Amino acid sequence: KRMKAAFATKQNQLQNNLIQARRLQQQLLQMQNTVIEEYDQFVERNKQGLSKFVFDETDADAPLNKELKAAQERFKRGTTETADELNLLAVQISAVEKELKMIEDRKEKQKQQNSVLGLVTAVESDAGGANKDEPAESLIPDESLISKYGAMMYTSTNQGKTFAQMKDSRFCSSCGEKTVLCPHRCLEREHVIQLPINCSHIMITRPGVKLLVAKPDMAMPVSHGQTIGGFVLNRESSRPEYEAIVQKIWEDYEKRVQGPRPIPRELSLDRCLSTIEQFYTRVIWQDEYDVDEEPPVSILDMLYRYFKERYVLADIAHAGAFDFLQSVVLYSSEKRVVWLFGEQLAGTVDPACFRYITLLCELLSMLSWTSVMEYEQFSAIVYPFCTEDDTEQLTMGFASFVENRPSKEGAFEYTLYMLVKRIEPWVSEWESRLKLHPTRQSLWMSEIEFTECLEMQCPPGADNLRRRLFMETLVHMPGERDIVPCSRLAYIAAYLSMLATAQTMSNELSKLASSGGQKRDMAQRRLATMSAVRPTK
Repeated sequence: KRMKAAFATKQNQLQNNLIQARRLQQQLLQMQNTVIEEYDQFVERNKQGLSKFVFDETDADAPLNKELKAAQERFKRGTTETADELNLLAVQISAVEKELKMIEDRKEKQKQQNSVLGLVTAVESDAGGANKDEPAESLIPDESLISKYGAMMYTSTNQGKTFAQMKDSRFCSSCGEKTVLCPHRCLEREHVIQLPINCSHIMITRPGVKLLVAKPDMAMPVSHGQTIGGFVLNRESSRPEYEAIVQKIWEDYEKRVQGPRPIPRELSLDRCLSTIEQFYTRVIWQDEYDVDEEPPVSILDMLYRYFKERYVLADIAHAGAFDFLQSVVLYSSEKRVVWLFGEQLAGTVDPACFRYITLLCELLSMLSWTSVMEYEQFSAIVYPFCTEDDTEQLTMGFASFVENRPSKEGAFEYTLYMLVKRIEPWVSEWESRLKLHPTRQSLWMSEIEFTECLEMQCPPGADNLRRRLFMETLVHMPGERDIVPCSRLAYIAAYLSMLATAQTMSNELSKLASSGGQKRDMAQRRLATMSAVRPTK
């Protein structure tokens, strides 16, 4: 019995250590989130100035540059120190769990031996025959609940100023602390407690209930919503294609990181949109200035590389990526722009789609959008291949979509709506042209076939960019195929053809811009951005 009591005492101590270690782990993770959030807020406040510094690489002694370096140093120092503490704590938790497992295995082995030998431990019914100084056999974990009926007593001989433990107190292995009266210990039917001389006060306390609960799932905050892997789904969306997108994003994350994020941050919709904008700003900059530096990779590879550049440390980059992907999952059913971005991450839409959106936004922002007729004029310039009937149909669709209340935001949302429904004019036009071009396999094209088709029907452009976009699309194709479906190549062709004629379109739209409209010269555009037409709060 004494050996069993010793095992039970050690088990309770290990259980308490494990609970405290996990609590400290949660505090450190929350502290880590605070450091990340402070750095993100600094980037959000200064993203315009930081983009100029990063991409222009000038004025290295500017105050903002010094402030950026100071913020980066604070961030790296804070996250590194927290990561070191978490690693040490993880080693400690692993050691405690291993020791607890050994005790559990030993108890299970002893139980099996007793079962084989037919030994049954009887509970003493005669309390008078029990040794009151010997602690009883430890109960099973659930029976520790009755420790709340125990009591520890203290006495005072100086009018309650100080208290001392009573001599009858004993350590109870099930309660995990000293008690005088306890359901786990057998006392005599009558137990007399001797009080010290001049005793003026008696203080009675009850031990707290200490249980080893199942290891908590710290992957996500408690939520009643459905989950896929470590991502919590939006309760208002039940479309199968939505769950398919989330599943693909999660499967890719799981290949890169072992397990979900312990305590994720909840990003706002505005932060989600801002991160998408910053990411694609980086992508377009690489298209223009960094084409031959690295081989093309998938859009998800580019996203994780972006977070690695942003946060420097790999663990923090994965944490930031998880927070962002979770926000994409939550808001994709609310905002079309987030839905399209999620489709790109899942590989159901070509990565060139968002490049096309950012370029089209620049053209949309040049008009004031005070009347529905502006969309008819806009369509005639941006979609020159459309007939009068097609333009009239587009205008009627726009008027119905915005309910005759035109705005920049409405024009932007209508464009997204057409892309989601796969009826956007430029993309549909190019898909038809590509399908008519002779190919080795119907509805699929190799790089050579795609290049020939573009050279015949598209103004000359950047060959390096065309090859880069084709190879990015090819990465998303299953197997070792060297051909891509025309439905995906249509996004690349639409983007390249509009990019080649963007300056001409800009000049024509400038003539139509109203006096209160925004006049922007495409020649001065260094980076495509959605900020000009994104709705403001």
